[in-house]
Amino acid sequence: MFKKENSIPLEKVKSEIDQKSQKIALLNQFNRPNDMNLILKKYLEAYGWHSYKCILKIMVVLVNKKQERIISIVDLRPWK
Repeated sequence: MFKKENSIPLEKVKSEIDQKSQKIALLNQFNRPNDMNLILKKYLEAYGWHSYKCILKIMVVLVNKKQERIISIVDLRPWK
């Protein structure tokens, strides 16, 4: 469950997000081409990603390194 007191302001971790983000092309190894195309057409500004572990499944956080912002959490797999 999300608890606000456990969260960290984005401004404090922007440089770490930028440094540790993975290349979008890596997701092709773990996802079907059709799934990748649908997501990337919707989020053209995505330049990198991070894994995001939810209670029920692991997803991907798309980021834009140039603008230093999180774009979206999407239903792709960061590994098999």
